[in-house]
Amino acid sequence: MSDNIVKKNTSTDKHIIDVKKIVLSPYVTKLLMADFLLLILTYGGFYRSIFANSDTLWGVLDPSSTFKARLDCFRWIPALFECFFNKTGLLPALNFRLSFFLFLCALCFSLLLIQIVFADLFKRIYPLKCKEPLFLVTVIFAVSLSYINVLFTEFFYFTETFYTFGLAFILMSVGFYMLSIKKYVIAVMAFFFMTMCYQMSCPIITVCIGVYVYLEHRGEFSGELVKDELIKAMPPMIFFVFNYVTGPMVQSILATVGIEPYQEKSVLAEYSLGEYICVLIPSVKELFSSSLELTPRIYMPLFVFAITFVTVFFLCLKRKSFNQLLTFLLVEVILGVLSLAVQIAENPNYFIARTSSTFYFALSMQLLIMIFFLASNDKESNCFKRIEKILYMLPVFAVLFNVFFIQCIIQNRIISETLDSIYAEKIFAKIEGYEEETGIIVNKIAPINDTDSSPFYDQVNFCRGAINRRCYSDYTWTFLQYCAYETDLAGSLTGRSFERSSMNDDIYKEFFEGKNWTSFDEDEQIVIQDDTAYICVF
Repeated sequence: MSDNIVKKNTSTDKHIIDVKKIVLSPYVTKLLMADFLLLILTYGGFYRSIFANSDTLWGVLDPSSTFKARLDCFRWIPALFECFFNKTGLLPALNFRLSFFLFLCALCFSLLLIQIVFADLFKRIYPLKCKEPLFLVTVIFAVSLSYINVLFTEFFYFTETFYTFGLAFILMSVGFYMLSIKKYVIAVMAFFFMTMCYQMSCPIITVCIGVYVYLEHRGEFSGELVKDELIKAMPPMIFFVFNYVTGPMVQSILATVGIEPYQEKSVLAEYSLGEYICVLIPSVKELFSSSLELTPRIYMPLFVFAITFVTVFFLCLKRKSFNQLLTFLLVEVILGVLSLAVQIAENPNYFIARTSSTFYFALSMQLLIMIFFLASNDKESNCFKRIEKILYMLPVFAVLFNVFFIQCIIQNRIISETLDSIYAEKIFAKIEGYEEETGIIVNKIAPINDTDSSPFYDQVNFCRGAINRRCYSDYTWTFLQYCAYETDLAGSLTGRSFERSSMNDDIYKEFFEGKNWTSFDEDEQIVIQDDTAYICVF
């Protein structure tokens, strides 16, 4: 950020903010446009989506379920929003494209602020180096990796929660920016309200603040570094713990006035220390090898981590900067703990992309640390200078690699939703044919899964958790009822209401018991008797 945007008053040691200059700055304007273009090119394909996931569909059929889900997760501010949405009928899940666009705008604004903070930091530390176009682009791309990666795609599978994520990320970045210009009260307030929206933003911003403070102190251990880290980086995690400790108490208070969640939130997985280690090793390996099966197993995250780690380690040894070396190793441990702590606590056996997204924020900060140490190598040989230029391209490579496989994930999503649509049409066509033939109106659907029904289609290669999960699966009734209400897939049955019914034992034993289909077959998997359609999901 240019020096005339944020000025430092040397007599009072306070930053003076000129908001108008920030907004109108050519540098910030260009960066904003570049970020928005990059986000559109990366995630724009999600605009073609139809169903999102079963949580979203259920939220349309029963809006109160989304409100209760907010209470389950101690997300009090979104719970207030849900009250408004339910009263007015302005459900985000019914306005996917508008919600999607606003979410992208929120991400763009959030990414921009974090880029500004780190770009300004590097300009203060290396003013001459930042005049080199390649150097500043490298810093910008390194920060961009935190938002542009395959794990982050899972945020785009919850239409009803776009505003929750977006608001949390905006508050997170505003708090970070305010902290960087020493507006601590505003920063703390932003972090507090951020926690009330989405708790995963707490470890994410703690990672960013921790590395920011570490770089501010030039990577050297000191009492001042420890004090600044505790004062600046700890508040988000304090609010995180506070939210989970007080959450059950707030739920109890709400229950006294008749407002109850679905269930109490379970925070910690029940494993012994030995079990934790045994189940954690394969999960971490999966994360480093293929970003949880969202890319091929070519160990790209491990490659980026290894290159950055070895580079910094080598430079510290070469300069005999043992203080910096030990401080770097300590920072590495802290980054590792913060990036995986929440996921390990919840379920070390099966990592979810959304709750593991802090990993890429940590990887992004790792790249910034490498850039910081490389930038001080002005006296190195020409050979090392050439290696340095190659290393500066590492953030660009990492971002482009993730952009490519995000497109693969989006394409897989379209495949999954297309198959969902085809099967829904065939089911409704069979019901319609039965009604025309018998004159009996079908008003009940009784779904059940076969002995080994997968949550993902075989045609989908990149999937995890909610990412590219079938709608025609565990939530078949929800999916079909949504199709009847909100799409034209039901044909003449559009607008019809179907009651969810239990599977008839006799029907199950005669037609479905022990069956394990590998593909859809409406003749074998759909049995209609009287007013009920019995469906066995392959």
